[in-house]
Amino acid sequence: MIKLSATLIIFYSFVISAALVFASGYPAAVSCLVGGFMMLINLLGLSFVWGQIFSKKSILLATLVILFKYIFLAALLWAFSRSNWIHPAGFVLGLSTLILSILSMTAIKSFVNKNA
Repeated sequence: MIKLSATLIIFYSFVISAALVFASGYPAAVSCLVGGFMMLINLLGLSFVWGQIFSKKSILLATLVILFKYIFLAALLWAFSRSNWIHPAGFVLGLSTLILSILSMTAIKSFVNKNA
């Protein structure tokens, strides 16, 4: 499930970036790739960390991971919003690739279950 999500994030990041090259230029396309890569790292990191948490059954570890993850993401988003080379619309489109991959996986699962 995670592999399919990661593959779809990569796919959507490249498709949207290719469209942004023609519509808004290279800065928007690069920003989309940065946002998509950020969501990919977030997904893979959470997958690994939650596997460790469930194997150790530690509530403290889960709380610390959630706390530091959101602090780190907030700091990273703040830093990106302050930089001059990030195109805001492209970056937001890159971040939205996670949502697109989740919706696509839901549609794929629904289609497979109806045909099975």
